Amino acid sequence: MTIEYHHECCFSSEQSDLQNQVRRKYKYLGRVQGVGFRATVNELAQSFAIHGWVKNCEDGSVECVVEGALPDIRAFDQVVRDSRADYVHDVQTMKEPWSGDLSGFKIKF
Repeated sequence: MTIEYHHECCFSSEQSDLQNQVRRKYKYLGRVQGVGFRATVNELAQSFAIHGWVKNCEDGSVECVVEGALPDIRAFDQVVRDSRADYVHDVQTMKEPWSGDLSGFKIKF
């Protein structure tokens, strides 16, 4: 007697989409406060399929948290770096667990 086992994909397209979602926290260092950095980041974010926020930190840096598909997040980060290269001296990137609790993109105060 021969037993055959067939494994088929068990994810719906919605489940598959959720598996591709990631969360990143960026800390932009340099002359990033008082130069329109948050407004620029907020405006740039509108062109990407991402959710998140950007805010000033007490230490003079700017923090940005985004969720979305990794290619979108990477492209967004690169556009931010390229558009504000004269102001950003370093960027710290941290991976965080995707939460799905973000909607739209906003400036936090």
